[in-house]
Amino acid sequence: MSFDIDIGFTSQTGKKATNEDFAAAMLPERGQEGMGAIVAIADGVSTGGMGREAAQTTVTSLVRDYFGTPETWDTTVALDRIIGAQNAWLAGINRRRHPALGLCTLTALVLRGQSYALAHVGDPDLLIRTGGEQRLSNFLLWQAAYAELYFTDKLWPEFDEAALDAAIADFGQRERRFGKTPDQLNGRSAAQRAA
Repeated sequence: MSFDIDIGFTSQTGKKATNEDFAAAMLPERGQEGMGAIVAIADGVSTGGMGREAAQTTVTSLVRDYFGTPETWDTTVALDRIIGAQNAWLAGINRRRHPALGLCTLTALVLRGQSYALAHVGDPDLLIRTGGEQRLSNFLLWQAAYAELYFTDKLWPEFDEAALDAAIADFGQRERRFGKTPDQLNGRSAAQRAA
């Protein structure tokens, strides 16, 4: 059984004047039909306007490079290697451009044969808020749903390696429950709690 794929994109700006999202899809060339089809979308997040560049290069690299991987590779292996390489490249660019940063979340879907593979990168485990503010200010609200929040009075330019180590040490002391109660984590039922 086969089906046709129609591809279209739309993306709206949120509260910002510019939209840093980028999406792309690619169908296999003749002879590569076994690789399936890939679609990806990235939401650029930036300091200094580099989010769109991060989103565009990440998505473009992923959809193009996917068809350069061996057809014998499992789809998840191909996605992992390409995304890992792109992430390393983006981290290097950000180190050279600091303090201007370009980051993005990424979601990719590959339809291959009678299966699919989904990759998502971007939901944080730890969200650090500097400058003494104790609010998210509409930043990563959905993505940070299960993130641990760390607040510090240090301003961003003074947030150094020692401050990051302190935040990570604090994070390491927390009990990650992902919305569950401690009893639910320990497998205790209501009857056991009442006893």
